Amino acid sequence: GCYRSLVAGEQPPLPETPPFRDFIAWLSRRDPAADEAWWRRAMHGFEELTSLFAGRGPGMLNTTGAPLAEAFALSAPVTGRLRELARRNRLTLNTVVQGTWGMLLSRYSGSSDVMFGVTVSGRPAELPGIESMIGLFINTVPLRLKVPAGASLLPWLQQLQADQAEMRRHKHAPLADVQRWSELPAGTPLFETLLVFENYPDHGGTRAAGEDLALQRSIEQTNFPLTLVVVPGEQLAIRLHYDGARFAPDEMQRLSGHLCLLLDNIAARPEARLGELEMLTAEEIHRQVVEWNATEVPYPRDATVQELVARQVERTPEAVAVVCGDDRLTYRELDQKANRLAHRLRAAGADTGKVVGICVERSPDMVVGLLAILKSGAAYVPLDIRHPRDRLAFMLEESGATVLLTQRNLLAS
Repeated sequence: GCYRSLVAGEQPPLPETPPFRDFIAWLSRRDPAADEAWWRRAMHGFEELTSLFAGRGPGMLNTTGAPLAEAFALSAPVTGRLRELARRNRLTLNTVVQGTWGMLLSRYSGSSDVMFGVTVSGRPAELPGIESMIGLFINTVPLRLKVPAGASLLPWLQQLQADQAEMRRHKHAPLADVQRWSELPAGTPLFETLLVFENYPDHGGTRAAGEDLALQRSIEQTNFPLTLVVVPGEQLAIRLHYDGARFAPDEMQRLSGHLCLLLDNIAARPEARLGELEMLTAEEIHRQVVEWNATEVPYPRDATVQELVARQVERTPEAVAVVCGDDRLTYRELDQKANRLAHRLRAAGADTGKVVGICVERSPDMVVGLLAILKSGAAYVPLDIRHPRDRLAFMLEESGATVLLTQRNLLAS
């Protein structure tokens, strides 16, 4: 209406709007203690910043740090399936996107407890005239997400939406205060990535014939290393605005591909568990499973394991053979311990053609035990220490083992 009036040379009809001071007065009446209590509970136990690339700090790419952008869009069919999934399960598309971004952050960071920033409109529905009021309302707050691989997708998203509804009651808390109420060290940001879901109303139906509105160019920059901007439409449009000193263009292209694949899989498999939703391409899966796993090396086929270890003891007796945490065993130590234990096992009945059950924790002692059993001439059957005693006894009997090697036996050796 205003545009048409201006084109016609007329004074546009501007309705009276409530003053911004009404919003400020509303803010002053809020209970800051309630916000603090809620955010302290929400932040409790979160002690590590969620980072896309572990150990990647500012300037590590040795670039100028210019702001860069990557733009892409989901296909119309995938967007339609996501919109239908959200409608059918009483979810907002924003919730689906937030959940997807949380899953991607979880996989990139290797943590099942992640946090990223989200923007909220900041317009309180209970304040009369808020929709027509002019002023700064938008706020940025943290969104903490726990991403258990075994959780079913839809119930998890529904819980996320319920948590978001609770958070909206405290969305006006200043980000600096939320930072102070968290358990992260002072000066540590709450998050490095920001998700902005732009849900502008569509007034296309009110346009006059021949009128068209198009955004030709938009330049945006935040103080966060990575900002994800999502714009709904026939095709879900996504823009990544990122710091060139922190992320390389090829990394962002790969990340955008992972995000699209994850959204595609969510649309196709809403009944899946979180850990079952794939984000890697077939080429990436082949690289990880086949190419990076090609670790086979040649070794002598004419000798047993115990003979190969004995040869290595002769060549490098002081070289480290076994590592487990802070524990180390050289080849000499491994051989000596295994020899002593092998004599004890032979005395207990272990011999060629016999079976020894081994039930110990993963440790250097386990390697000693396995080598000792082989040195005694027997074969071994591994038993899970988590099984109850009656189950272990049954498995021992079924395997035909004549001797049981436990942690106590190993320590005695």
